[in-house]
Amino acid sequence: MNQHLLGTNQRRRLATHLGLLREDVEKVLRWSSGEAVSPVGQRIAQLVGHINQEIAEVHRDFDLTDSEPTPLRRRVGAIAEVWLARVEDLRARRLVSHGTVHPDLAARLDPHVDRLEALLHELAQAAATLPESTP
Repeated sequence: MNQHLLGTNQRRRLATHLGLLREDVEKVLRWSSGEAVSPVGQRIAQLVGHINQEIAEVHRDFDLTDSEPTPLRRRVGAIAEVWLARVEDLRARRLVSHGTVHPDLAARLDPHVDRLEALLHELAQAAATLPESTP
C-alpha cells in the first residue's frame, strides 16, 4: 500500500475529487443511456467502466475509504475549485482557439468572467466555514 505517501489532507482531497469524478461519470452513463446500443454509446459505457476501475485502483493502492458520504464542505469546495479553473477558459483571449475573437469581446465578456471568479472564490470560502461532517 502507498497510503504513507499521502498526508491526511491530501488523502481527503484525493478521495473527495475521485468521489465527485465517479458521480459525474455515472451521470454521463445515465445521460447516454439512449445511445447504449450505438457504437458511441457502447464506447462511452466502456470508458466510464475503465474510469471507475482506475478510481477503484487508486482507492485500493492508497487505502482510501469512501464508506462515508463526502461532507458538504468538501463537496462544495471541490466544485468551486474545478469551476474556477474552467471559468478562466471563458475569457475572450482564450476563445481564439474556437475562432476569430471580436476586438470588443474582452471588454464585454471578461467583466462577467471576473464576477464569476469572484463568486466562485466566495463559494469556496463559504464552504470552508461549513462543519467537517457528513451531509
